[in-house]
Amino acid sequence: MGLGAFAFLAVAFRGRREEVRRVLLAVRVLGGAVAVGAAIEYVGVGRIGAQSLASTWSTAPGFATVLRFVGGVGLAAGLAGAVSASRPVRALSAAVIDDVANVAVPTHDSEVVRWTPNNRSRLAVAAVLVILVSFWFDGHTVSKGFRPLHALVNTVHVAAGAVWVGGVVVLSALVWSRIRSGEPSRLAELVVRFSKLATISLAAVVAAGGVMAFLVLDSFGELTGTEWGQILLLKSAAVGIAAVGGAYNHFRLLPMLEADPESRSTLAVLRSTVTSEAIVLVFVVMVTASLVVAAS
Repeated sequence: MGLGAFAFLAVAFRGRREEVRRVLLAVRVLGGAVAVGAAIEYVGVGRIGAQSLASTWSTAPGFATVLRFVGGVGLAAGLAGAVSASRPVRALSAAVIDDVANVAVPTHDSEVVRWTPNNRSRLAVAAVLVILVSFWFDGHTVSKGFRPLHALVNTVHVAAGAVWVGGVVVLSALVWSRIRSGEPSRLAELVVRFSKLATISLAAVVAAGGVMAFLVLDSFGELTGTEWGQILLLKSAAVGIAAVGGAYNHFRLLPMLEADPESRSTLAVLRSTVTSEAIVLVFVVMVTASLVVAAS
């Protein structure tokens, strides 16, 4: 989720300076969580392989955890940048643009700003790439299909999935925070920005996931006849449910938000659907982890 939260911050997020600071902190914390999780995984890999901690890194799964640890530390320590004024997204109706623009008062704490990277942020970007590369060395990537192709497809799958999951979770937190504050939510613009990112991510997840399944499964019967295939079916069903929720937000709630950006009833429905989608996607992450473990 750390990768997705980072992508959401860089591409889709616009908000008050205080919100920017909170999201930055959240990404750093998630980066730290990646590092801690990788350290724990490293120990587990060593014990399963009956190897010493000093030599575990020489195995493919051990090296993968080392890369994730380094990437997590880099994301937590290297994320920096500045905030600058943001213009309203032009995909909204004129009424919504005016509404958002009127809220953004220069030099005031309520000014709508965005995060922009600086030279130090290159470390965080490099850390993201290291984390993605780590998935080249564990799971079915090292045992099934043409390895370079599988690694490339797996990178797309992990990156797109992380952007989708992390973005939805951060968006859910922001929806709750803004509605609870009682201030103008400006959620319509945020949903528009993330909707574009989520649509691309979902398409990439489905396409890459299909190719990976083709590379891994020797026959269609393995979907129901093996534990790995059954877990994959469970994951696919959960992804489908989350996709339906995202489609509902995009095609139903977004037009309603554009018509009335501060409608309490619409915002309440948005809060429920985004939260439900986030819960389902967190479940998908846990199922995905079990797939990697089963394949390693």
